Amino acid sequence: MACPVGLVADRGTNTCVPCSLDLTVDLATFQNCGNRSFVIPPAPSGPDSCPDQTWVEVINLDTIGACLGLSIEVGVPGQEGLDEENCALHSTSVGAFDPAFQTLFAGGGVGALSTLPPETCTFPPTPSILTQVINGGLHTVRLQVSAEKDEGFTPVKLPVVLSLAEVADVQ
Repeated sequence: MACPVGLVADRGTNTCVPCSLDLTVDLATFQNCGNRSFVIPPAPSGPDSCPDQTWVEVINLDTIGACLGLSIEVGVPGQEGLDEENCALHSTSVGAFDPAFQTLFAGGGVGALSTLPPETCTFPPTPSILTQVINGGLHTVRLQVSAEKDEGFTPVKLPVVLSLAEVADVQ
């Protein structure tokens, strides 16, 4: 049985069910357009219905109040210490989905060394989730995130550094 993104086949019921969550982030715990970073290991710590995928649920989007949106950044641990050659071997991806698994946005790409000091391996930015979406009734979003290093023919999954920031100004 083929299932859409974010869902996996449940052989017992012959239906598609949501993938297990690797992390839940409650925005109600953020204060004054705050931000937080999380490191998510590439291997699940317990039973996982989608062990090759990393899923994060962000809840209580409606609590960001005066902030204009939610900025989402994905990176790899130690990206500050990567040289240009190693940086280009790393890539990240992120997809944001509403509770019905309709795509809100997708992005990512290969790392590039910043030209301004301090030299840091950076990854393509992703769009912010704007309050227009939140004010439209969206209270929860699911993110599928990944980070990999190209090791020849087989990409190696890496821990994901997920940074969420409530933003007061969207450019």
